[in-house]
Amino acid sequence: FAEFSRRFMSRSRSWFIQRIKGSLVMNKKASFKKEEYNKIAEGFRELAQQLNQYADEIERAEMD
Repeated sequence: FAEFSRRFMSRSRSWFIQRIKGSLVMNKKASFKKEEYNKIAEGFRELAQQLNQYADEIERAEMD
């Protein structure tokens, strides 16, 4: 979570986890805003694309 929240949200791990869990922050339930949900979705898509590229490289690699 730390790397994802830093890389895609420009926030700390604790900030991210507070919103996932719905923790109380300053007597208010923490939650994501609409634009933050969009950033999360974009981040997941980017990670998925990278993982697919890595999987393709593995499949193309010659085994010793």
